[in-house]
Amino acid sequence: MKRAAALVTVGLAMLVAGCSGGNAAAPPAPPAPPAPAVSSSAAAPADPKGVAWVDRYCGSLTGLNELDTLAQQQPQIQPGDIAGGRAIIDALFAKAESALGSAVSGLSALDAAPVPAGDVAKKKLIDAFTPAKDQVTGAKKKLDATPEDDQKSLAEAGQAFQGLQTTLGSAQDPLKDIMASPQLAALTKNAPRCQQS
Repeated sequence: MKRAAALVTVGLAMLVAGCSGGNAAAPPAPPAPPAPAVSSSAAAPADPKGVAWVDRYCGSLTGLNELDTLAQQQPQIQPGDIAGGRAIIDALFAKAESALGSAVSGLSALDAAPVPAGDVAKKKLIDAFTPAKDQVTGAKKKLDATPEDDQKSLAEAGQAFQGLQTTLGSAQDPLKDIMASPQLAALTKNAPRCQQS
């Protein structure tokens, strides 16, 4: 879960190398920082409301894991295979739009966090995912409006995906701020959707 968005952008960059016909290597995934140790004295008791909040927080990010899986399963776009490349990019656009939209909706629906750090983390992700979704929606519309045999448009669509890494910024590790809070990190241990990878 923690590296889903980062892995997605790297996977997309690998696919895009075939779009442009170049030999550009995919940028390495930024290393995920280790989760801080939570001492028993600092850990908050596993109150049901707190666990439910972090579970809903993590559940809002489920689509990002599915997008990561889709990106990893797609074959690299072969130079000259415009139809195949377009199908791959179209599938990724659709999934990215859905995953980011679902994340924004789910996070926006959360009530107040059990500790202030949760509200800060939630706002940070909403502020990152909203423009990222808009970017994907715009790029998808632009690609859909071009002729199906337009290789330049396909390459531009791939570059738009690569630009997601910049748009997402620190949100590439969506659980980072949750895990940085000892109280919230302790609650994730009892939240089923936070345990999914």
